[in-house]
This record gives sequence, structure tokens and C-alpha cells, in this order.
Amino acid sequence: MSEGKTVDPKIGPNIDVAGLCKSFAGERVLDGIDLSIPNGGSLVLLGESGSGKTLTLKCIMGLVKPDSGAIRIDGRDTVGLSGRERDQFRPVRQPPRLAQCRLSGVGA
Repeated sequence: MSEGKTVDPKIGPNIDVAGLCKSFAGERVLDGIDLSIPNGGSLVLLGESGSGKTLTLKCIMGLVKPDSGAIRIDGRDTVGLSGRERDQFRPVRQPPRLAQCRLSGVGA
């Protein structure tokens, strides 16, 4: 994966998550999550209520900042990027809201 790679709007970006951790009030909800979604691929997150499925997606979408770990879209770490900086990873032919729906539909 090379930084600054052009994303094919028909396929979408490659997403890699490594060591994702998030706690609330001292309770660790995400504990070292690792996953990879290749270009054009999909992933289903299964688990009990409160197990961190939606939180994982919120971290990937940049709505929640993880305590630690890396989230890479096409090789670029996106943790801590502003919304405007993250917008460059959305496929150009999709409205921003549609791109978010596509990501959140991965398995919340």
C-alpha cells in the first residue's frame, strides 16, 4: 500500500486496523482489535450486545478517537485526522453520507 494512492470509486479504499483499544470509565471495550478489509471486500462483525461492534465502526469512521492502535486507509494512518482530511479517502463519485453508510453497513 502506498501513501497517496488513488482510490477507484467503484472499489473503495483498503482498510487496516491494528491494536485498536478504547475504554470508557475504566472499562476496556475494545482490546487490541486487528482486522483488514481489502479493496472491494467486506467484513461482518458478530458479537453480543455491548461487545464493541458499533464502537469499532465509529473508530474507523473517525467519529470516536481510540485510546491506542492504528487505523489505516490505503496505508495512511487516519487516527487524529480532521473530518476534512478524512474526506479525501471517500470515493469521489459517492456523496459523503453514502460513503459513511457503506462503511457503517459492514456489520454494526
